[in-house]
Amino acid sequence: KDNKVERVADRAGIKDSSYTIVDFEYSGNLPGTLKAAVNVSKKFADGTRVALYYHNSKKGVLENQYQIATVSNGFAEFAIDHCSEYVLVDVSAAEGTITTSALGSPKTADSNAIVFWLMLMCVAALVLFGVQASRTDGKNRA
Repeated sequence: KDNKVERVADRAGIKDSSYTIVDFEYSGNLPGTLKAAVNVSKKFADGTRVALYYHNSKKGVLENQYQIATVSNGFAEFAIDHCSEYVLVDVSAAEGTITTSALGSPKTADSNAIVFWLMLMCVAALVLFGVQASRTDGKNRA
């Protein structure tokens, strides 16, 4: 087992008995999406629901991949587009115990661009309103 992943899992509040580390020998992008079937029979019983997390070693967090698999015949299946370190967590054991301090936030758009465009639209509206007001004002004087 990787001590770094174990420390991140501990910080996240995940009990050792409720997760397993999936580490591929190859690390990097795949040419497409791959359906991976991992033998987890030594850790999880059939019917156990497990959630997939990516271990982001640069940030020291586990990033939720928003995939849940049900263990069947000792295997958990999930889709990946790159090989790296992952953690499979027993959903029932992790509910309410995983803290967000050691989990990565979901990938979302940068809100700075939205604020910029909203401000630009407001300025444009004010300019257009000002031009319209000055045209109206000029017509009233004549």
